[in-house]
Amino acid sequence: MKSYGPLSLLKIDGMRLIEKQSKIIRSVAPDVEIILVTGFETDKILKKIPYGIRIIENCRYDETNECEDIRLALNATLHNKVVIINYNLIFSESVLKCITNNQSYIIVDSDKQISLNEIGVTSIDSKPTILSYSIESPKWCHITSFVNREFNLLKMLCQNRENSRKLLVEILNEILNQENQFLTIQPPNSKVIFFGDSKEIKK
Repeated sequence: MKSYGPLSLLKIDGMRLIEKQSKIIRSVAPDVEIILVTGFETDKILKKIPYGIRIIENCRYDETNECEDIRLALNATLHNKVVIINYNLIFSESVLKCITNNQSYIIVDSDKQISLNEIGVTSIDSKPTILSYSIESPKWCHITSFVNREFNLLKMLCQNRENSRKLLVEILNEILNQENQFLTIQPPNSKVIFFGDSKEIKK
């Protein structure tokens, strides 16, 4: 990644990835708070970030993982409902329009838009039970909303400094092992492209 620069600044069809994401988010929820947690080359990102995005720097990015990023973001907001979106995604408005304020969702795709090498989700009656690379379909779209108990569990787990090196998928599986109200949902007519690294965007 360091050879190509921060993924959020890479241009796709003439627009930086973070600009594409924020434009879609604002089109669905104009007044929502957008927080971008950065690590590598934060100064470069600060110079090119769109107006209206709050930047939180993870100074320990090289020794921590997504859980620490989430902890920092949660500490910076007063809201008790969040949608976590991976930084290397392109998605359509329909993906966000399906999310409501009173339900926690794990967004999935069964239309082979997400690579078979990515994380899948097992569900029973739309209730997710586990996320794993071994699951062929549907695939997790790396977009997840947290409200109520799920939000509280997310915050509790991320505040535990022993979890700072964990990925979000690990935290999700810990939440799914407890009492929860998560639902899986595949938005109709949705478009989701997940880039594993910057080289894929360059292709």
